[in-house]
This record gives sequence, C-alpha cells and structure tokens, in this order.
Amino acid sequence: MARFFVFIVVFGGLVFSMWTTKPTKADYFSKLEERAAIVASSDHDAFSQLRGGDPVDEMVASQSSRELIEQTRVEDYVVFSVFTTQYHRPGYSAQQIRTYGLFSTLISVRDN
Repeated sequence: MARFFVFIVVFGGLVFSMWTTKPTKADYFSKLEERAAIVASSDHDAFSQLRGGDPVDEMVASQSSRELIEQTRVEDYVVFSVFTTQYHRPGYSAQQIRTYGLFSTLISVRDN
C-alpha cells in the first residue's frame, strides 16, 4: 500500500510539473519572432546553404512572423501543447510544421 501511495505522489508531482511548465502561445510566438530576427540578420548565402537545421528557420524565412502567427493552430492539452503552422514557400506546395511544447521546451517537426 505504501508503494502505491508513493507512486501516486510521484506521478501526481510529474503531471503537476508538466502542467506548470508547458509552453504557451506567447512562448511559441516569441520563438518565431526570435528565429525570424536571427534569420533576417544572418548572411543570406550561408543560410541558403544550411541543410537539416531547425525547420522553423526555413518557415520564418519564407513568411513574416505575423503571417505565421495568424496561420497557427494551437492544441492545448493538460500536460503539453501542439502548435501547427502552415506556410507556403515560393515554388512549393503548402507545408506544415508541428511544434510540441513540453517541459518549457519547443520541439519542431516538419510534417510532409
């Protein structure tokens, strides 16, 4: 019985920690604006040669962060968040990036 009680307390603490540290829309949008500023200030030739980097860099290079914010759908779960952003690169079909927010961390994955 004591093990069960310890398990419940630890599990409850983990869920509470995940709930209190999940990123919000404001966190995601500030990441977009931060990455847009980095991409805008970087050397265009060096950026065009970049392959396999953060998918958000490619996304913010193709559209303004304000347009991306308008095209973002947020799914807010109890212990994590999912931010889905659709964007268009010139000459390509619409693309989508999903960003998972968990423990104050945003992990972006390209959906193709």
